[in-house]
Amino acid sequence: MGRKYEVGLFMGRFQPAHVGHMYTITEALKLCDKLFVGIGSTTESGTEKNPLDAETRREILEAAIAGERVDMNKVKIILIPDFPSDDDWFRYVKESCPNLSVMFTDNPWCIGICEKEKVSVETPLYKRDSISATNMRGLMVSGGDWRSLAPKGAVDIIERHIPEIKTALSNNKQKLPS
Repeated sequence: MGRKYEVGLFMGRFQPAHVGHMYTITEALKLCDKLFVGIGSTTESGTEKNPLDAETRREILEAAIAGERVDMNKVKIILIPDFPSDDDWFRYVKESCPNLSVMFTDNPWCIGICEKEKVSVETPLYKRDSISATNMRGLMVSGGDWRSLAPKGAVDIIERHIPEIKTALSNNKQKLPS
């Protein structure tokens, strides 16, 4: 990751938050005076990709960030719904994150919007192939060790929501990783 920025945004669905997300947040804070953490797809829950509702994800993120002893004066969690057009989505993001100068993402869609809108992009450096919310949800359902992927400050909250994750996955017949 590169230079110092005034305002950054780390976008994610956080279904749920995991140690890779926390690594990105702590690294992004080294580069930004202010970091917005944007919870995306806030209008969707109970589905394969988005089993948890936005407020549950916010609660998990707040606990996870507090567990990292991050200066909460430098971080603000925001909810970002989906929009029918990229322009509307970005307009909402800009209104929610005044003076946005960098987005922390490796999502090709977000990168494309940032390029179009002349916003810098920094790519998170955690191992997405082994640390992912999809993998974590699969481990929850199979009884595997999901806790090793969970932020320590949020384990208890995540554990309380495993039944709704399992229900969403079984209702949607998600193929789970082994």
